Amino acid sequence: MEQHFECLPPGEALEKLLEMHDTDPVFLSVTHPINSDGRFFRKRSHAILDALDGCRARKVMEENVSLAERYMEKHGGEAYYLFVSVPHDLFLAVTAPPEIKEPRMVADTSPYIRDLAEAVDDWEPYLLVFVEEGDSVVEIVDMGRWVSEEKVVDEIMNRHRKGGMSQRRFQRLREEAVHRHLVSVAEAVKEAVADSGAKRLIIAGPGESKKEFLKVLPADLKNRVVGVVDTDALHHGFERDRGDEQVLDIFLKSEFAEENRVVQKLARAIMEGGGVYGGKDVARAVVEGRVSLLVVLHGTTMVGWRCENCGMIGAGTGIGPGEQTGVCPVCGSAVVRVDLVEECVEEALKMGGGVEFVHDSPYLEKLGGMAGFLRY
Repeated sequence: MEQHFECLPPGEALEKLLEMHDTDPVFLSVTHPINSDGRFFRKRSHAILDALDGCRARKVMEENVSLAERYMEKHGGEAYYLFVSVPHDLFLAVTAPPEIKEPRMVADTSPYIRDLAEAVDDWEPYLLVFVEEGDSVVEIVDMGRWVSEEKVVDEIMNRHRKGGMSQRRFQRLREEAVHRHLVSVAEAVKEAVADSGAKRLIIAGPGESKKEFLKVLPADLKNRVVGVVDTDALHHGFERDRGDEQVLDIFLKSEFAEENRVVQKLARAIMEGGGVYGGKDVARAVVEGRVSLLVVLHGTTMVGWRCENCGMIGAGTGIGPGEQTGVCPVCGSAVVRVDLVEECVEEALKMGGGVEFVHDSPYLEKLGGMAGFLRY
């Protein structure tokens, strides 16, 4: 019988995964870009199983790998994140942005969530609002993909027939009908924002309707507008899987601008004593629950350690002078080597903090690639 994989929205999936942990490496995590080369995953799965040879988790991982390979054979042309753990009854697939490029397969004592966390931050849901007199559409775009739409259609008189009402009355009635339609579109936008949590709106459409729509849009929604696109035709001319290139460009520029604002605020916070940087100090602050927002430069890795007994993490190898293995300074148990950035991301999210991934920042690079805002 084929194993059924649960599909969850990215944010919900992340919350679920953060609750999972084991003392043995029984979690298999996969990042699968569109049309990935299957040879990479076969090579990685062999390396993982060889590394677990003689370990009690080997048999479990063989089952995990088998289930993951079957899923990938069936969904080879898609982009997704896959999380598998037979003993934890975890069979989860999460849609990934079409733009992800690097494949990954990781076996560990908890799900590898960094790639998913980066995508959740980089590809937040936004609304694409197509506005035209009497025929508008509000679309929710998440992870760079169209996920739902709400059509708003009203009958608008376009021609004044000879006889009957005067031209002036016809024009007034028509303007009132257009206004009612735009108000209805604004209501649909309000509901879509509530449903999706979208922080950005992009307005598109032909003619002057867009300008009139902005006039009826409430201030709190108008503040979310990051761009306006002129189109000859409405939504029929857009690619729904990726969105129109112009729309995508507006979204990415707004994301990069937000990242720059965060880095500027971080610099001020550090100057005023409200920020922390450096692997050792960031790790301590994260574990203590003092980091409200962790800021990470894309691609940053750091050598670190984690105690599987008490969960403490730290920078470096954890091996002191004359020691063969690292020892946890809190409980005295043995520690394992980890990527400290991955651990800090996971711990920050568990503690109710946020994570902002930044694509380019010389300032953050000078700080070592990871810093944070302090709650206290």
